[in-house]
Amino acid sequence: MRVCSYCQENLPEDSEYCVSCGTSLKIDVDGKENEEEVIHRNVWASFGLFLFLITLIVFDGIGSLIFSGNTTVLIISIIGYIGVLLCSILALKFESNKKKKNKAVQGNYSLVIAQMVVSILMILINIQQLTLRG
Repeated sequence: MRVCSYCQENLPEDSEYCVSCGTSLKIDVDGKENEEEVIHRNVWASFGLFLFLITLIVFDGIGSLIFSGNTTVLIISIIGYIGVLLCSILALKFESNKKKKNKAVQGNYSLVIAQMVVSILMILINIQQLTLRG
């Protein structure tokens, strides 16, 4: 039984790749295991950025122009930004786990922090707009 050194998953002896994380398992000429590290993308950071852009453009941009004065658009926008915050927290957790395992970090840390700060500001702006209308 082989064990992946990246995620510690138990694998069959004839495995060439880890079924859990995708790390390639190769054997040298000497018979020694040589693992190539696969770049593990932080999908939470990417999904958070995607959700941020959709919320900003569709709900705060187009939605506020078309449905001016509609509180439902503001509430959906706030929910979208809360989703961005959750994705950002998961992305930071992912980056932190990679640092603990001494794996290469992708450098998404600054992007994730910026997403969090701007999302919090947008939530506060939308809450202010809700309170002024109510």
